[in-house]
Amino acid sequence: MLPYIYLLTFTTIINYLGRLYFSKELKKVFLFSTALILIFFAGLRNYTVGTDTHTYVAIFSRINEFKDIFSHIDFGFYFLVWFARLITKEYFLPLLLTAIIIVTCYFNTILKIAKNYETSLYLFIAVEGYLFFFNGARQGLAAAVCFLAIPFLLERRFWPYLILILVAATFHRTALVTIPLYWLASPKVDKKRLFYLIIATATLMVSLKSFVNLATNIFSDKYANYANVGEGGGTVTMIFLLMQGALLYYARQFISHKKETYSRLLNIYLIGLVPVVAGVLSNVNPSGILRFKLYFCISAILLWPIFFEQVKVVPQKMLIGYTFIIITSAYFYITTSSFSNLTPYLLNQELFG
Repeated sequence: MLPYIYLLTFTTIINYLGRLYFSKELKKVFLFSTALILIFFAGLRNYTVGTDTHTYVAIFSRINEFKDIFSHIDFGFYFLVWFARLITKEYFLPLLLTAIIIVTCYFNTILKIAKNYETSLYLFIAVEGYLFFFNGARQGLAAAVCFLAIPFLLERRFWPYLILILVAATFHRTALVTIPLYWLASPKVDKKRLFYLIIATATLMVSLKSFVNLATNIFSDKYANYANVGEGGGTVTMIFLLMQGALLYYARQFISHKKETYSRLLNIYLIGLVPVVAGVLSNVNPSGILRFKLYFCISAILLWPIFFEQVKVVPQKMLIGYTFIIITSAYFYITTSSFSNLTPYLLNQELFG
């Protein structure tokens, strides 16, 4: 667990200090160094780190010819694997290339939108995005490209947004669920919209089997098992996301500048709570349905910096800030130490054994 704690603490502190006290050139050096650290930390890990990493290593060992790429739905990922195999048979390279793409996508959007970018980088590691792809590389790649598309959604530029979503779908077809966000990410958040989301959650719980059948037909046969009652889980994730959502909803009243941006991003986040709550309360297998939240709740890493940048009322800012640190730190520790075989962290034994 200690390597993850060191990674989170070091990258957050150097970028916080860099933004406040150093020149523009040194800020860029700190950011570039942070990106390299995150890329190599992920790319040089052993295949035992992350539940599904060994599966991706096995895929890498089987891809030999270019034609093998197009026998799979997620051909973008298989192209990446095939390209890596052209260069070397060592499995570190597809892991490294995956990390390069994901970290680059997240950094690009964070630096465009978040003035207090160290808060976003902290959340990227602690809460959403970074550690996810240690376990789910294909969906992690898809979510990263969708995140890269967020500025186009905010700027109301449909075609660049759509093109990036379609690119994301070549890594994991579930990325297609983000296309409607272009219209659903309203510039206004109110109690009426919350009521609609509650109705949507209740409807999804009642019709979960139909939803899963639809997902099976569109995405993959493996979703057929995700409506089986008795395989429940995800309570910790649901509680965390609901608490974070409540704080972000409360914080909206303090936002003046970038209010439309904040509202659109908050709507994206709140929509992501629908499958989370419906799936957990229905006591079904969380490994499929809960993964959809990555496309939506990832907007939190852009919402928090907007809040901390604008709120000038010291008591409220301190209260929400301390609550934010306590909740996110606890969530990071629980999820990293307990789920997805992330611990112990080991370096690639073929390279460093």
